[in-house]
Amino acid sequence: MTTTRPAPALVERQSHDVTEEQAERWCRRGLHRMEGDNIARSARGGRQCRACKVEAARLWRERNAERVKESNHQRYLADAERRRQYDRDRRQALRRCRRGHVQDGATVYTRPDGRRECRRCRRARQRVWRARHKEA
Repeated sequence: MTTTRPAPALVERQSHDVTEEQAERWCRRGLHRMEGDNIARSARGGRQCRACKVEAARLWRERNAERVKESNHQRYLADAERRRQYDRDRRQALRRCRRGHVQDGATVYTRPDGRRECRRCRRARQRVWRARHKEA
């Protein structure tokens, strides 16, 4: 039967010969030295062992890989449905004017600048304009 030995850093920290000042040089888990590139600063000014942080992130990804994958898939499906709904609404908007009149070939007026207008709405707007300007 093989026994696992703790990391040398942990053994050194756990030994009674380590002073408080020396203990501050090790991460909380006692596995890594808190020196040089292994120090990650937080937004609030705290220090964190970069090696432990990377390891924690890797473990989280392993444990939650399926959930994250499923979440991303659900987000993809929702986005696809949103795009389909937008396309349906857009096509519907092209078939009807704002007042709900059907716009097919005979009921659409194409203005000189290329924009399309409903002939019924255009006629109604012209009647109102003429009535207002006839009185003046």
